[in-house]
This record gives sequence, structure tokens and C-alpha cells, in this order.
Amino acid sequence: MVNSSGRRRHDNVGYKSTDRSRLNALVAQKGNCDDIIIVKHGLLTDTSFTNLAIFDGKHWVTPRHPLLPGTKRAALLDKGMIQKADITLEDLRNANKVSLFNAMIDFGEIEIVIEHVHFEHALFLLIYKIFYGCSEHGY
Repeated sequence: MVNSSGRRRHDNVGYKSTDRSRLNALVAQKGNCDDIIIVKHGLLTDTSFTNLAIFDGKHWVTPRHPLLPGTKRAALLDKGMIQKADITLEDLRNANKVSLFNAMIDFGEIEIVIEHVHFEHALFLLIYKIFYGCSEHGY
């Protein structure tokens, strides 16, 4: 499982790019939902296949320490379209929406209103279920 064992930041890249076994184990728990949002050390990092940013009504912010920084994320930061920040669960709950993006998915192409984010705690990991497929939980 993705954990908070104190690994150096650059060790995180293997979770998403070379050895996806830990991520696949998390994704296997998503039930009827479309994806997960990963939380490490109490802060959001990214999803199983995308970077993310939350919109607070004024600004788009992306996690300061994602598992994999991503080229699209770097370009958006360079253009000033998003800002780095430590994003807590409370920040996510108070946000208006979340955007998922990567090299193949443009920023703004996938935006989910917070009402469609399902929060669940399992196996000492906070796993966030997103999109519209959460009918088993009433979403």
C-alpha cells in the first residue's frame, strides 16, 4: 500500500510509473467508483493515473508533493494557471471542484464538483472515491 513510511520524495515515482502494484491494490478497493485520490502524510498527492488541482472559488491549487509531478502539471505551474500548496482533506471538502489532468487529459477536461466526491477510510489509508459511479453509497 502507499504509505507514510518516510521514503524520500523521488522514491515515490516508482509507485506510479515503474511498479504500480501498490496503486493497483488501492484501485482494486474503489468498488463501483471511477478512481481514487491518494492521501499521504495527511495531504492529497494525486489519483491513480492523474495529477489533480482543487478550486477554492478563487484559485486552482495542486498538491505540493505528488507521487509523480507530471509534465502537464509542470506546464500549468509555469503558466501560472495552478499554484502549489499543501492540500488537506478539509481543503478538499471545502473546495468547489477538483480537476484531473495528465499528459493525455487536458486541464479542465475532467472537473468534478465536490458533491460527487465520496470519502472513505480503509486499511489505515484515506481513499477518496470520485466521479459518479458511487451508487452503492448513495452518490
